[in-house]
Amino acid sequence: KYLASKIHANSRKYEHELPSLYFTAKTLRESALYEEAKDCSLGVLRNLGQHVVTLMNNDSLVTRIQKTKSMLVILDDAAILSMKQVEEDRVIWTMKFYLELIYTLQHMQSSKMVTISIQMMDMTLNNGLCCTSPLAFAIFGYLIVSLGDPFLGYRMGKLAINLMRKLDLVVDLSSTLTSIVYGLISWAHEPFQSIAEMHLAGHSSGNQSGDVSAAGWNYQQYLILSFVSGEKLPTVKSKALSFAKTQLAQKQKPVAYNALSIYFHSCALMGSCPDKSFQLKEDDILAHAIGASNSDLQVVYIIHQLMRSYVFKRYDEMAKNANSFHEMANSRKLIRFFFLIGTFYEGLISFSMARRTPGTDDWMERGNAAITTLSQWSSFCMHNFENKVLLLKAERNFAIDGDAGNTDSLYRDSINSARQHKFANEEAIACELAASFYLHNNDTETAISLLTKARNLYQTWGAVALVEIAESKMDPWSMLFGNNNI
Repeated sequence: KYLASKIHANSRKYEHELPSLYFTAKTLRESALYEEAKDCSLGVLRNLGQHVVTLMNNDSLVTRIQKTKSMLVILDDAAILSMKQVEEDRVIWTMKFYLELIYTLQHMQSSKMVTISIQMMDMTLNNGLCCTSPLAFAIFGYLIVSLGDPFLGYRMGKLAINLMRKLDLVVDLSSTLTSIVYGLISWAHEPFQSIAEMHLAGHSSGNQSGDVSAAGWNYQQYLILSFVSGEKLPTVKSKALSFAKTQLAQKQKPVAYNALSIYFHSCALMGSCPDKSFQLKEDDILAHAIGASNSDLQVVYIIHQLMRSYVFKRYDEMAKNANSFHEMANSRKLIRFFFLIGTFYEGLISFSMARRTPGTDDWMERGNAAITTLSQWSSFCMHNFENKVLLLKAERNFAIDGDAGNTDSLYRDSINSARQHKFANEEAIACELAASFYLHNNDTETAISLLTKARNLYQTWGAVALVEIAESKMDPWSMLFGNNNI
């Protein structure tokens, strides 16, 4: 701020101040001073003639999105890649400050990123390409995926990478583009496991280029994908804690708290106590998220609570967490893959509650809504979502009719799909739920076989606490008299 003020005092033209102001906004953001960073970028954009507040509260958002999509459908990739490059400095700096504002808003009001990304796309299509164009296409691709068009969104993501190469920006943008294209777009088409590896590469390139923020965001996504893909919990737990400590030391709290959510959840599944020397507690994550008005982090926290209450069959907590997630998910405009994991668990909880409380239409409706949502995404990427849809359909049948004709085949198809697509954690859950179905229908032998398989899969995953639960369900007395928690 001091440097910027000195330059401002000695500058004859406003354009001469822009590099220092840009450095100021970026430094404020990287120091986690998000409100100050936002004000800095907004002030510059106003001075550059941009009506930013009007843009961020524009009621004609749908019309603008459709107009931009129509232009992109007409233009093929070759036409976009051959567009002229912008030479006017004022346009380039305007694009840079819009991009910096987006980076800041993702920590504060991610929904506001939508209108800014459309403005950047409009400026690119009207003025030509510049150093921020690859990111403009990538962020707009994320918006399009969230609106239910992953094909055009995926095309925008791949086009962004090609633009980066054409403009010779690989060193500068590789890590940031990886975090957007693979973390926010490609999950609708590519396996979670391969995307995790891309984020790990993005983390390395960010560290090499000095882009600490992008490097951290990539590693955060790597951890989340590793966790939901069933990587061994001791490994995930260790990596998450180490990374969180590093990010906290660098004052990157949003990324650090995301990693801590994974760490505390892993501890619970492993049946181990968190590191006593570590001062932060799990409740501190939610307190920080609320205090910082970080709705993304609030949703992440709720999803972890949702998952945990379900696998441990804490029914009071299940209903509470499902209601919290349902309320927050319905208020969101932008979709991330982890939110769909929350939808999966909300569906499982809904059918579980419907089975426990027959005649409650609300739970069945919410379970059916989860099936509808995940079926849509499964049609784009069966690898990531097919097993989840099959399991939800099996649970719906079980809730409606305990001995429905094709329920057993749905369970087995879900188990086979999870195995084929390497989701060992979800294969274990499917085996455990299928065992409940077979026990209900007095097929104890098959139930024990499936519980044994679930126990072994949990053991391999490192979920010791779930191993103990599976073993308790195999107790002869539980088999004889039934187990409401199975």
